[in-house]
Amino acid sequence: MKEKALGKLIEITLISLFLYLLLFVFPNMDTFNINSFLNWDALKNFGN
Repeated sequence: MKEKALGKLIEITLISLFLYLLLFVFPNMDTFNINSFLNWDALKNFGN
């Protein structure tokens, strides 16, 4: 039972990650910069 729940959690996490990439990363791939992606100020301002 526990293993099944863990598998479901991993599945949901992977789907969420894929959707995040699809919506936010791939459309900006031409201007994609790993430094700006890891910029904490940009992440903090994301909510505003």
